[in-house]
Amino acid sequence: FLNLLLFLAKLISGLLSASISVIADAVHSASDMVSSGVIIWGLAVSRRPADKEHPFGHGRMEDIAALIVSVLISVAGLEILLAAGRRFFSPAPIREAWPVLLVLVLSLFLKEFVTRFSLYLFKISGSLVLKADAWHHRSDVVSTVVVIAAVTGSARGIYRFDSLFGGLVALFIIITSIKLIRESITHLLGEGIDSELKKKIETLALSVPGVEDVYDVTAHDYGAAHKAISLRARVSFGLDPVRAHEIATRVETLIAREIPSSPIVHIDIKRRTRKEKKHIDRELDYVFSLYPEVLGFHAGRIETAGGSDRFSVHAVIPAKMPIQQAHELEHRLNNALAERFPGYRVDIHMEPCSQRCEQCLRKCPEAVR
Repeated sequence: FLNLLLFLAKLISGLLSASISVIADAVHSASDMVSSGVIIWGLAVSRRPADKEHPFGHGRMEDIAALIVSVLISVAGLEILLAAGRRFFSPAPIREAWPVLLVLVLSLFLKEFVTRFSLYLFKISGSLVLKADAWHHRSDVVSTVVVIAAVTGSARGIYRFDSLFGGLVALFIIITSIKLIRESITHLLGEGIDSELKKKIETLALSVPGVEDVYDVTAHDYGAAHKAISLRARVSFGLDPVRAHEIATRVETLIAREIPSSPIVHIDIKRRTRKEKKHIDRELDYVFSLYPEVLGFHAGRIETAGGSDRFSVHAVIPAKMPIQQAHELEHRLNNALAERFPGYRVDIHMEPCSQRCEQCLRKCPEAVR
């Protein structure tokens, strides 16, 4: 409504005074009025709830509205630039300059108020379309300052001031619109997560007991009202699946409560370090030393796959050991190793003595012929 009043006041003043720069400023105010309508439409659509076709809501309609507003700004700037170019080669005096200046000064204060109010709304909502609207109003403030200078110069007989400053207004409008178009398109394409939001998500996740590390944090913006967030949380080795699921749920709930979003947390198990692996090798030596029937072991290998840790080992037994006795031995070894290494999946391969190694010669001489 305010833009409509300013448009009518500037247009009448521009026509009565024959000032191209004032008419250009009136067109700028008219584009403000149109952009306000687009913004109201964009914000209304963006607040619609999620549906089957749009599971993440309609928040990006704000970006589309911002893009439309930016294009309108650029078109208005181009039209003003062309009109100023024509007037430069056919300069004309401005009539009734001082009443026009009064209208322009009044509009200057009103537009600065609207600019600050739009920036305030952007800060409390984070809506990109309101940022575009604020810059649209700010460009009108700057253009009005330039037009005041043009009218003042023309009133003193420097008639080309009107077209020169009108062209400067147009260039400023076009440059502003290009920046807003680029920002809107980047937002629609999906820009990377900003460092402040990433740090906040990591802090929230690490505050949950059981989370030892957080990485691969991503966030897809679907407007100021909703974000799709995913991250990986590393938990301690040996944690049972039920407890790991509880931790993931707590992280998701906490993030959703602090940030309007749909968070998804992937749980990873903390891998064993090289130091821990050496400790495990020593434990294997100890366990197998308790079973004199075992001639030796080899091919001990630790693996992490599919979210679980396991180790496999080959146990060498006498070639003449009965199958039933070998099976019972394997069962006892499995129990002993599982007891010492909770959380590991143990795979033991019982391997008959090949009769060619030194261990066989020492421990199983009766098997050698």
